[in-house]
Amino acid sequence: MTDTTSTNIEAAYQPFESERLSLPGRLVRAPVWSSTADEQGVVSDNTVEFYTSLAGNGLGMIVTGFAFVSENSRAVPRMLGVSNDDFIPGLTRLVEAVHAKGDKIALQIAHCGLNADPLYDPDGLIYGPSLIVLNGSTQAEKMGRLHKGNAHIMRSLTRGQIDRIIDEFIEAAERAEEAGFDAVEVHGAHHYLISEFLSPTFNKRTDIFGGGSRQRARLAVDVVRGIREAMPKLPILFRLNCEDFTPGGITLDDSRVTAAMVAEAGADIISVSGNNPVRTRIIKREREAYFREQARVIRQAGGRPVIVTGGIRSPEGVVEILEGAFADLVGIGRPLIRTPELPARWREGNFEPYDCISCNGCMRAGMEYSVSCVRTGENGSEQEAL
Repeated sequence: MTDTTSTNIEAAYQPFESERLSLPGRLVRAPVWSSTADEQGVVSDNTVEFYTSLAGNGLGMIVTGFAFVSENSRAVPRMLGVSNDDFIPGLTRLVEAVHAKGDKIALQIAHCGLNADPLYDPDGLIYGPSLIVLNGSTQAEKMGRLHKGNAHIMRSLTRGQIDRIIDEFIEAAERAEEAGFDAVEVHGAHHYLISEFLSPTFNKRTDIFGGGSRQRARLAVDVVRGIREAMPKLPILFRLNCEDFTPGGITLDDSRVTAAMVAEAGADIISVSGNNPVRTRIIKREREAYFREQARVIRQAGGRPVIVTGGIRSPEGVVEILEGAFADLVGIGRPLIRTPELPARWREGNFEPYDCISCNGCMRAGMEYSVSCVRTGENGSEQEAL
């Protein structure tokens, strides 16, 4: 750590201002699933404890893990829900607890599409943009959720089903606003439903929701515009894959188009991620911030402030992003699972080497109980607590 970096890290704690959203700093807790809701998706004591442990440590804003907008769009255990009004009291409790510690909080809302758990669908089926035979890469397949009745096929959504999903996103955002959240983030990344519509890999439609980049972005635009029209003052974040990094998938040029379109539809901030959001073994400084170059391109194309995530865990990495104008805000995910107080340490001048290596043991833990660091000891040796 150089004296220059020590001084320049103060940029991470400078206020951020946009038309609808003011934040006290530039560090954002990235929307990592916490696996702390109860089995129905209701906020629990564990949920409140998890998010309040992040609050009061110098973050500009906390973004929750994804919340399902409909019962059949759930993907993983203990996922937050926002699919009906019964979830509002718990979500309000969460917001009030975080606000009491002086932090702002956004709710990420999602439909998980082909990665949803078919156990939550009345017919046990998987739905997405187009009729496609699955290849074993989805969460549902990897976790053994598919059965003979599914026949490893993604069913194509009808126009009526798509219209209903758009309404479900709007209704979820309305509940978030009623619960007191400072913003909502529409999940358009990581091959969940909106991302599937954006990707030529999954979207083979020939109607208004398929074709070129602009046509494939129609669902994203309709969701954002619908939320904006219903809630003119609510800040909207849109999470976007910068690229799919697979042949025939979303390209950076596609994402430039999408960013510009959702910005015009009413998104205030673009949150940049990628199709592989969980790279592991981030030990060297050079492996951090692996979406930063794409984020700068999207920032220029969309004309909106950008959050960039992707393995960021050092003050040097944060300073590089802000000084290099790669992004306006810096998202930090897995490192805050191990050390929630990390931003406070930096602000206090504690720049000791950080030992989260993104082994993803925390994610495996979430499948059994809740997301938590499973690495113990001063040397960071991993203990499989499953």
